[in-house]
Amino acid sequence: MNLLIRFLKVEEEIEKLYLFLIRMEISGQKYSDAYRYMMKRIDALTKEENKLLVEMEGSYLDVKKELQSYSVKEMPINLGFHTNASVLRFEKMIDSVWGDSGIEYADALYYDIHRILLKFLEYMIDNPYYENIRKDLISFKYDIIFLDYNVENDFLTEKDMSCISLDSRILQGILPSSKYIDQAILILEIEEAIKQIQCIGDVSEKTSSYTLVVIKMMQIFARMALCRNEELNCVMDDVQSLLEDEEIDFRVKEIMTELAEIFEQIQNSFYFSR
Repeated sequence: MNLLIRFLKVEEEIEKLYLFLIRMEISGQKYSDAYRYMMKRIDALTKEENKLLVEMEGSYLDVKKELQSYSVKEMPINLGFHTNASVLRFEKMIDSVWGDSGIEYADALYYDIHRILLKFLEYMIDNPYYENIRKDLISFKYDIIFLDYNVENDFLTEKDMSCISLDSRILQGILPSSKYIDQAILILEIEEAIKQIQCIGDVSEKTSSYTLVVIKMMQIFARMALCRNEELNCVMDDVQSLLEDEEIDFRVKEIMTELAEIFEQIQNSFYFSR
């Protein structure tokens, strides 16, 4: 069997197990034996992934060429919504394994972003105020874990995440190109999220638009937390304009204020390594 097809079959099995975990947490079974059993099955499959990666070594360009036949544009939440979520996971993984030093820094940056997002979600998922979108928040949580192998490793090994070292800053000093990667992952993605929010109409609590704004706002704050001062100056005007725009639904501004308050409460949970 084609090595890529074998790999994607493993990815699909992992995807199914994460969908089980989503349903379990939604129904209050996060601490059940069945939940832990699913975690063990995922852990076993990730070990199978690693063996296949070793077999695939040296054929990176061939694999990337084969992947071109799939559509892998990322969505706000991929698990359960994107037919090619497993392909997206695989593509991110091989880019990380066979990438250059720039990819290493990008991985570290996304790892930090994702852990900040998980801190937001940790605060919000069981908060009665967000009960209307709890299912979406749980789906988003597992989507982050599914698509970031560093976060997944923390999850499967049950690493203590009460205090988080944000490590991307260490690489900034030894990688001159980091400022250009920051431009793409921090600045441009903040600006893109703002544009998407500006295009959203009704934002009542029972619409998918509400969930989308919450996710986009979390992503903006997580990236702002990692900006250096000069980068932060680039985006602050855009963020402030969004808050002051009279054409923007008032609920968007409320969400922004709410998430700023949550960020103030969670920011002591992480720090920059020196």
